[in-house]
Amino acid sequence: MDYLGFGIKNYGFDGKNLRPVIASDKSINDYVFSLQDTLRSTNNEQHKLIYDIGSKEFSLFDLNNDKNEKENLYNFEEKISEA
Repeated sequence: MDYLGFGIKNYGFDGKNLRPVIASDKSINDYVFSLQDTLRSTNNEQHKLIYDIGSKEFSLFDLNNDKNEKENLYNFEEKISEA
């Protein structure tokens, strides 16, 4: 509404003006949540956690060191103890 020149206060809308956030590329949340089919995920700048409600399996990725999400860290300690 701000981009169109409407003052939201005059129309009784709830919410926040996101124009300053869009213009500055600042994040309004530390975490992003998403869902697709049976997958539920949350991530921040460093990690992504995925839960598959179909298989009941978790995946955890370090986005700083594994941009292609190839190495699942969820069972990392378990894998070390098995070695």
